[in-house]
Amino acid sequence: MQRGRINGFESGLTEADVQATASRGLTGVMLAKTESPAQLKNLDAMLADAEIAVGLSRGSLEIVPLVETPLGVLQALSIAFSPRVRAMALGGEDLAAAV
Repeated sequence: MQRGRINGFESGLTEADVQATASRGLTGVMLAKTESPAQLKNLDAMLADAEIAVGLSRGSLEIVPLVETPLGVLQALSIAFSPRVRAMALGGEDLAAAV
């Protein structure tokens, strides 16, 4: 499995990262600092456009949310039920720094 890391929405780089990362060899993306299902819904729309642009079928790229903030931990269950999520990861160092 090959996944690209996407900067979180707070960075302002998410959309550019999706466009730069999406490719036929990719199986998914890891979204840094995921804090809400709404972020995943926005990412889903970005991925759908990127998938079409590179010739993939819509929904083929999975999302692995990186939970790295206290808010992300509180929202983890809701984040886990987003349609493209196949796994989640905990960013221990960033989380420890945020508490």
